[in-house]
Amino acid sequence: MTPQELASAVQYLCVYFERKEPSSAQMEAWFGVLEPYPGGAELQRAVRDIAVQEPLFPKNLPRAVMAHLPPPRARERAPSPCSECRGTGILHARRLDGQGNPAPGADYSFGCGHCGQSPTPALREVTRDELPGLGFAPRD
Repeated sequence: MTPQELASAVQYLCVYFERKEPSSAQMEAWFGVLEPYPGGAELQRAVRDIAVQEPLFPKNLPRAVMAHLPPPRARERAPSPCSECRGTGILHARRLDGQGNPAPGADYSFGCGHCGQSPTPALREVTRDELPGLGFAPRD
């Protein structure tokens, strides 16, 4: 989604619900939340759905828009070399038991804190050196 697409969508909803347009600071805040979501025809369809289904201008516009859009797009990036994750952005680890040995069947994934290229923003980012302090041993 681009700032222009969001501005156009908000302007349409303001006209539709006879509401004053928000400040530029409010628009920036909304864009910060909605930027990873798709724009274009999908956003236009979401805005039309909001106009038809909501009785008033939504109190939480980003939440209303997100409810009518598909999940956010993954950030597109060109992989760069990383000695810790081999350019994948993911570190694989195994939980350690009480004696410091790898526990069977307890595999975990973390975002690479060294390069920050994790394709999944929800993963906690750590470096290989931080894993033992967290009770994990690197796999690979």
